[in-house]
Amino acid sequence: MNTANLRLQLFRKVGKNFRPFLYDNIIDGCAYLEGFGHRRQTFWGLLYPMVKQFTNINHSCPFYPQDLVLRNLTISNDFINMIPLPKGIYRMQQTYFLNNAKRCIVNIEGEKP
Repeated sequence: MNTANLRLQLFRKVGKNFRPFLYDNIIDGCAYLEGFGHRRQTFWGLLYPMVKQFTNINHSCPFYPQDLVLRNLTISNDFINMIPLPKGIYRMQQTYFLNNAKRCIVNIEGEKP
């Protein structure tokens, strides 16, 4: 795999529906993992240091055929309180594009008390 792009979207629950909220970015996963993306994507840059201890996605492109795993991810209350968002219920939607083809969509929902 030579290209890896990630569309990251943040939604906030309003009534019974999730509505787009603040962030909708496409990130070059290769550049991000090389360290260049953290400076351009400040909000999303907060997440990777927390996630990287639970995954084997730890090197830049090219990726060689293997399973990419995210296992037993837990998010601490300290981290949630550090995120600059108002109280509410949120969804982070991640759409993965590998070699320019959409491969999967992952939704993570949580509440900021």
